[in-house]
Amino acid sequence: MMARVARIVPLYWVLTLLFVALLEIVPNVFTHARLNFWNVVASFLFLPAINWAGIIAPVIDVGWTLNYEAWFYGVFAVAMCITRRPLVAVAAFFGLTSLLRFAPGSSVPFLFYTDPIVLEFVAGCGIGTYHAKGKGFSPRMSLAILFGVLAVMLLYGPMLNNNRIIVSGVPALALVISVLALESKIRWSRFLCNLGDASYSLYLTQVFSVPFTLKLLQMIDRQRLLAGDLVSVVVTIVAIAAGFACHELVERPGMRLTNRR
Repeated sequence: MMARVARIVPLYWVLTLLFVALLEIVPNVFTHARLNFWNVVASFLFLPAINWAGIIAPVIDVGWTLNYEAWFYGVFAVAMCITRRPLVAVAAFFGLTSLLRFAPGSSVPFLFYTDPIVLEFVAGCGIGTYHAKGKGFSPRMSLAILFGVLAVMLLYGPMLNNNRIIVSGVPALALVISVLALESKIRWSRFLCNLGDASYSLYLTQVFSVPFTLKLLQMIDRQRLLAGDLVSVVVTIVAIAAGFACHELVERPGMRLTNRR
């Protein structure tokens, strides 16, 4: 748990503080975003809460996934302490909470913690356990699974657009299986490896870098002459650069300091 805290918390708290400070100092920088006291407190505690837009999300809206991540860490840690079969315990627990979705309830915690999205963590546990034992699918088999799932999604996806597990979870499962099978077969460039290391910083800083770059481009290109594709490329490059900078200047020092403490 301490390893997870050191990995996740420092950067998230620093950027949440920055977001709150910017909203206090220059409230129009993030368009219509507004502060909500309980939403701010809940953001630091990784608890679900309604934000200014009326949706269940923390101050940094992409952090809603981190709230589920923290929930998963807690559940899995308890399962590791009480049983020698944590995967079975986690699967049973998340399966039960997902079934509770059919029960009447409309509170924020109920809606958040009974969301079937948690079943995707179970799928990840399964893949991780299988892979850690030195097992896995062959590249051909994994690609066949991936393209088979994608074909089914193209044919029947529109009829299942309200079922996240089927429309998003199953394709994600197939994709991860395929990537694991191909990972050792590909010679990855140093840039892509470094980008992977900085992915957490990139994930969080996009909330700052993307709106900032778009506003800057709008100021420069008042007549909207720049092509949309060019704007997308510029925004992507700036977002990646900001992610790398944050990783080196904030994330890694924060992890080292937290680990020492």
